[in-house]
Amino acid sequence: MTTRSSVVLWWSILPPWDDVAEQIFVIDLFVHPDHRGEGIGRTLLSTALERVPYDRIIGLRVESENSAAIALYTSIGFTQAN
Repeated sequence: MTTRSSVVLWWSILPPWDDVAEQIFVIDLFVHPDHRGEGIGRTLLSTALERVPYDRIIGLRVESENSAAIALYTSIGFTQAN
């Protein structure tokens, strides 16, 4: 978690669960609505992903109607799994 001008910005990446030990999951990435579109989400996610070992699969779930999140994740290189 980090703050900017007294606004809480939140991200969390969880270590793998025992049954999917080779994966890391992006669970939450929130940016206050007043600060969206400033590159904060991209910075938070990019910084976190730099710390993930290269041999790990990174997973996440996003609501299909959340076009801003989908655009962010796609621009960073995530692809839709089937």
